[in-house]
Amino acid sequence: MHNVLLVDDEPRQLRAMATIIKSLRPHYALHTAADGEEALALINQFPIDVVMTDIRMPVMDGMELLKHLSTQNYQGKLVLITGYGDFNYAQQAIRLGIFDYIVKPIGKPDLEHLLDKLDQVLENEREENKKWTEITHKLEASINAYHHQLLLDWLQGNSDGSELREMLYPQIAEHKGLLLVMRNKKQEAEQGKERINNQLLIERVRGLFQQLSSLTIFIELDGKLVMLAAHHNHAIQNNLSIHSALEAIINDLRSEYDLVCTLGCVELNEENWKKGKTCYDQAAKALDRSFILGIGQVIPYQDCDDTKRSIDLFEQEQQFAAAIQKGNVEQLNKHINDLLEKVRDITYPKAMSIKEDGVRLIINRLKEAQHLASKDELSLLSDQFENKMMLCEDYRELRHAMKNAATSISELYRRTNEDKNHIVMQKCHMYIQEHFQEDISLEAIAQMFHFNASYFSTLFKSHTNMNLTDYIMSVRMDKAKQLLLHSKDKIADIAQKIGYKDVGYFIRVFKRENGISPKKFRSLTGKDQ
Repeated sequence: MHNVLLVDDEPRQLRAMATIIKSLRPHYALHTAADGEEALALINQFPIDVVMTDIRMPVMDGMELLKHLSTQNYQGKLVLITGYGDFNYAQQAIRLGIFDYIVKPIGKPDLEHLLDKLDQVLENEREENKKWTEITHKLEASINAYHHQLLLDWLQGNSDGSELREMLYPQIAEHKGLLLVMRNKKQEAEQGKERINNQLLIERVRGLFQQLSSLTIFIELDGKLVMLAAHHNHAIQNNLSIHSALEAIINDLRSEYDLVCTLGCVELNEENWKKGKTCYDQAAKALDRSFILGIGQVIPYQDCDDTKRSIDLFEQEQQFAAAIQKGNVEQLNKHINDLLEKVRDITYPKAMSIKEDGVRLIINRLKEAQHLASKDELSLLSDQFENKMMLCEDYRELRHAMKNAATSISELYRRTNEDKNHIVMQKCHMYIQEHFQEDISLEAIAQMFHFNASYFSTLFKSHTNMNLTDYIMSVRMDKAKQLLLHSKDKIADIAQKIGYKDVGYFIRVFKRENGISPKKFRSLTGKDQ
């Protein structure tokens, strides 16, 4: 489809031309204007491919319009509509570079012939443009691949960067620049957005350096974005300005897209230019420092002693395991706090190693609890714990994930203990129901179920809300009421049957618990002897 603009101050002539063209080329988009000024406004508004203009018009005539378009380097096709007496204008128009001219009165065959010529030329130009566009894209891709390979070789220590410097710094004596290693916060549920987020970050950072007349190269390496930016001395006044500009980009991306980015950076100069791998390792170390400092900021590399780059998470492992098994949440949280607080003493921590150790520490506890749950449940928990912990961006997130995992494992012990204790309590109740008339001591029944007396007393009370003695007494009182209601046994005999040798003591206990004596209870229910 082509956009064609018809310019004529005679409405009838304009309508007639538009009708003929529409009948011959229904797919054309037609625009009309009554004079040159109106035509210029439309050309600025729409991508006009062909302008067909009359010569004689008010305000701005056709020749003035052609001169305007000539000075603006207009790329569309120009067709002049002229009368028999205007051949001198046509000659001027040819010098201005018009495509063709057509003489009034205009008939359908004339327009059809003109449109055929236009179609052929425009199609040829379209094919030519398409070919050059493809060639340009291939050339750009080849150049980008070449640049990327130069950068990769330099970062991996396979070149001294001399070819890279020649390409980045033509006619610049002093080679200054910035090496950035960048990473977006991983989103567990939105992994598909990673490439889009990377592109957003690249566009913003590249835009910053373009404003500073700087050249940039981006590649992806080791799961991170790496950018080399060359800059002129006059482009960046000091470290603070570029640092502040990068911080502003990070804040904007967080605000606009909820995208959290972290950048590690190293300043390049004549001394370190030949050491690409060293520069990359330093920028990567700076990025890893976010494990301490927190994500979502620019972190410059600092040259310092980093001999201590890890911690022993397995220190006091047995005490940690005991706290989990006992369900001592306060103790296990303190243990994790104490371990991970030591990360703050490390300038450049091995974040991956710390997370891997944290996973092993937790998974070891899960293996110890394998008898407490099904194989499928344990496998699911193991995967969940590992995924959560390996996605942690800083030690605070890791600390939180480890606490949650340890608490979940501790819950397995608590749940299992509750289940076991529930079974024990059921057996205990059954035993008491069958032997309530006997002399049952706390020590004897605790020993029967392999508990010490103190723990069993606490356990029993937690399940029944009463101590063992009171529970046995309540069972005896319930049995006494049944005998008083459904038998004609003497009260003394009933006392003997439920475990009271002293009938007087039985009567006192019954009255204390029920508010009336056994005899009164029987008489009120109509069972008085």
